[in-house]
This record gives sequence, structure tokens and C-alpha cells, in this order.
Amino acid sequence: MSRLAVITVGLVALVVVATATATQRHAANLEPSERVRGMLVVQGPATRAQTALFGIYCEPDILKNGRYRRTCRDVPRVRRLFVGYGSFGSKAALSRSWNPREWSMWIDGERVSLDEFGTTDRTLYNYPPAGGKDVTLREWSVTLAHPTPGRHTIRYRFQLPQGITDATWEFKVAQT
Repeated sequence: MSRLAVITVGLVALVVVATATATQRHAANLEPSERVRGMLVVQGPATRAQTALFGIYCEPDILKNGRYRRTCRDVPRVRRLFVGYGSFGSKAALSRSWNPREWSMWIDGERVSLDEFGTTDRTLYNYPPAGGKDVTLREWSVTLAHPTPGRHTIRYRFQLPQGITDATWEFKVAQT
């Protein structure tokens, strides 16, 4: 085989490997410390973020299964934006019904490996959707570090005993 043929075969092999690696990475789920559209996706509870997307800028309450698409208020530019979502109820009810395998999340169309982020529980006092009772909120510990200005989407799909919910929230991070 000529030297030119060997170089050509080597370059073709290199291109095939590089393409396969890029395709494999694109197909993988986002894990902590990976980026999507310039934003670093990190593990962390709401208490470690400057602000939270749900409850302040986006209406979080979904009381019936189904498909939802919601538009949120503009979000100011912050260092850490908590985007975790979850389910509420008594600790006993959450222990019976919570199954991490029944939850999926996408940030700007990129699927997130939720198991790698884990969950946290916190108390919601006198929570109106729970009839004014105190409840436990179990939520995924997902935070965006340095969210980039512009339009973004957060999508959660989950199955609870009452059925499947597929919800997408659209929000815009301010330029300054």
C-alpha cells in the first residue's frame, strides 16, 4: 500500500472515531458539571441558589395529570438558578409513591440524568394546593450556574399513581 493510501485510511479512521464519539456524547444524558447552551448544570438544593425558577417566575402547581406548556415571567441574570421540580405530600405518601425511574427532565431539549443529581426534601408550610396543610416537597437538586441570556425551556415528565404528566416551562433570562 502506498504512503498516500495509508495516510488517507488513517484520516478516514480518525474522522469516523471523532464522529462516533461526538454522536455518543450527544446521545448521553447531562450529568452534574456538564454544559448545555453555555450553562453549567450542577447538583445543588434550592437553598444554595440565588433564586428558584418555580414559584417565583414559573407557576409550579400541577394538580392533575396531562400535558402542560407554560410561559414564565422573565428571570433576572443570576449566578445560580435552581430549576429542580418535584412532588408534594406527606412524608409517608412520598415514600410510597416516589420512584426516581418515573421522572425525566430536559433542559433546552437535552435530557438530564436525574439520578446523578439526587433529591432534597423541604417543608412547605400552609401550602394552598394542599388545603393549607404543611407538606413535604421532594424535588430534584438541579441548578443552572450562570444561566445564559435568552429563551430556555425546562421540561419534566413524570408518572405518579394518578397518571402521567408532561410539563414544559418556557422562560427568558434577562441580558443584564
